[in-house]
Amino acid sequence: VQINHNSPVVQGVVQGANQINLMLQSAREIANNYLLPEFQLPTIVIIGETGVGKSTLGNMVLGLGPENEKFRTSDSGDSVTQYCEFAPVTIDDSQYILLDTPGFIDSAMPDSKTWKKLGAVINKCAYGVKAVLLVMAAGRYTQSHQIVVESAINFLGYQSLDHIIVVFTKCSKKQIQDPQVLLDGLSKKQKELLERVHDRWIIVPNPDYFDADSPETVENLTKLKKHINSINDIYTKSIFQSVKDAQQQRLLQLQGEIEASFQAYDQERLVDGDDLAKERFQERMAKIRAEMDETGITRAAQLAKSNGCFSLDTMVTLENGKSLSLNEVKVGERILSHTKDGRLEYSEVYMIAHYNADEPTEFLQIAFSNGVNKGKLNLTPTHHIRMADGSFQYANRIHPEKSNLLSIIENKLVPTEIVSIEHVIKRGYICVFTHSGTIIADGIQCSCYSNCIPYQNIIHLVLSPLRLYSKVGRIQGDGQAMHPYLKILKTMYDFGRMKIRG
Repeated sequence: VQINHNSPVVQGVVQGANQINLMLQSAREIANNYLLPEFQLPTIVIIGETGVGKSTLGNMVLGLGPENEKFRTSDSGDSVTQYCEFAPVTIDDSQYILLDTPGFIDSAMPDSKTWKKLGAVINKCAYGVKAVLLVMAAGRYTQSHQIVVESAINFLGYQSLDHIIVVFTKCSKKQIQDPQVLLDGLSKKQKELLERVHDRWIIVPNPDYFDADSPETVENLTKLKKHINSINDIYTKSIFQSVKDAQQQRLLQLQGEIEASFQAYDQERLVDGDDLAKERFQERMAKIRAEMDETGITRAAQLAKSNGCFSLDTMVTLENGKSLSLNEVKVGERILSHTKDGRLEYSEVYMIAHYNADEPTEFLQIAFSNGVNKGKLNLTPTHHIRMADGSFQYANRIHPEKSNLLSIIENKLVPTEIVSIEHVIKRGYICVFTHSGTIIADGIQCSCYSNCIPYQNIIHLVLSPLRLYSKVGRIQGDGQAMHPYLKILKTMYDFGRMKIRG
């Protein structure tokens, strides 16, 4: 039987099939728009204090003015960006996602939401960070500004310094027209920051003085793009990978729902028409996208919120010479904490401060070598670790090329080189308090304390009521809930930081 391909019947069938294919292709394009593109691109993150001009910078990078701004701006110092806003941007043929974040200090957002908004930032950075635009207003560099800068670096890790570009806003006409005037007026701390980020900085000309086509605006925007292009690699952390894994796992779990949405679209198109079917399909895809976002944000917030602790497999030494994991240590046992005059000193564990057996936690894995021994120590970024000069520092402030630790060889603590620092995700965490306030963990001397400013003697003094109580009675609790006294101290500390910021 010969088929006449030019017959009206055959042509009608072909046209109908083509139309169905186009409809399905359109549906899949809608699905892809909701589920894929922005999460497969590296991010350019804009961070800074509330009301400093982050959104203005974002609109400038996008080439948008006040009349068609993508990121909302305000003339007041109040925060407009309460949630992460993002837009695709192309810089010299390379595609990125430009991410405008809520202020790191935001009086309008309760502290209970802090981890949620940090989780939202991390969620959008799952495929890595190309550049971090750290925005600060020109003028007096207050303690509040310093807290913002250090919070950003602590949050991202010291490796992010290779990706940070400092952006000055609210500059005077004179500073904009002659940047040397701005540089001459910077404080010592600000100049040190510029050195730490390899002198990558620009000025955002005040749009009240300079329009988008002014030489000053064009010059600084060109300089910004040059700085971004000069950053060779994409910055990633294990927390980003963990969030990406969570997103992809959730997407797999939603495959049945996605396929059902395609089937519903095909049926509704025949009954209700293309426009209504497409609208409903978009609503379903938006719901699935929201579920993926929530999964990523929850995982990110969980990891970012991890208490200052050690990994469960951290090894310590008992007074009888036995080595065991910190997870096996019991209250009342004495563990190696220090050396003095060639003698090993042990201190009693009087409290399990934090403990969780299964929660995914981000650790810094510090590889070290003292010429005799090599090892690795896993601890959370804000835990305090002892330096070779005797001071204590946050773990995320140390640097392989600039910092030395103290490790034990026989009966002495000796300066120890840091070989490398990596971000890893491990399950569970633990932190114990000893009467000395220190601990030799995996051969490295560390503090028992974390999160607050690393002034060991002051923290130790503040915790003296707990130690005194432990002499007459056992402190109850397994570390899974914060001790009431520690809650009070945390509330007072957080309040003090807010007073400084305000």
